[in-house]
Amino acid sequence: MLLATIIEKVLSTYQLATQGHAHGSHSDGEWVKHEVIWRELRKLEELLDHFQDVCGDWSNLEDNGVQSSLLGHLVRSLSFTFELHKLQQSGYGQ
Repeated sequence: MLLATIIEKVLSTYQLATQGHAHGSHSDGEWVKHEVIWRELRKLEELLDHFQDVCGDWSNLEDNGVQSSLLGHLVRSLSFTFELHKLQQSGYGQ
């Protein structure tokens, strides 16, 4: 659960950073920030995939329902962050 909380906090930070791009300029510096966030989101996606694999091994635990709900929330949050970032990506000519 601690790792899930950390992942959620990181996702929240990236969501805020991405929303900040909506109101920013389209300078080279902003493009670099956009690329860094994009790459970090990909790393977070890999971490979440690994986290899901590990949690799948715990399927016989009593709190599997909580675990499934938590993973579902993280997957939706990551998907939302990717979509938000993709919308901003179009403003950078990509």
